[in-house]
Amino acid sequence: MGTHAHEPPGVSIEPLGAYTLARVATDIDAHTHQDIDDALTAALADTSTALIIDLARVDDLNSQGLNTLARLHNQATGRGISIVLTGVHGNVTQGLTITRLDTYIPIRPDTETAQRWLDQGTAAIPDRN
Repeated sequence: MGTHAHEPPGVSIEPLGAYTLARVATDIDAHTHQDIDDALTAALADTSTALIIDLARVDDLNSQGLNTLARLHNQATGRGISIVLTGVHGNVTQGLTITRLDTYIPIRPDTETAQRWLDQGTAAIPDRN
C-alpha cells in the first residue's frame, strides 16, 4: 500500500512525479465500491494536477464503479484536473465503452505512458495512443 490515509484494502495511492497514482487491485462491485469511491475521491482532492487510476488488476467494474469514474471525471474537470485510466482490459473496457465513458476519460495502456502523455500536455479529446 501507499501512504495515503484513506486507503481501503485493494487501493494504494502514491505520488508519481507531479501527479497522483491510484492503483486499484480489486474488483469494483457492491461490496467494495464505496471504500474505493472514498479513496479515489480523497486522492482527487489531494492532487492539483492529475489523477492516474491504474485498473490493471480490476477484472469487474459494476455500474456503481462506472458512476464513481463519471463523478470523479466531472469533479476533476470542474477543477481543471485531468483523470487518466490505465491498464483497462476485458469487462472494464466493455463497461467504459457501453457507457461511452471512454470518450470522456483518457485511457492509456500503462502508468508510464499516461505520465508521458500528461507531461506533454493533454488534448481536449481523449485517444488511446
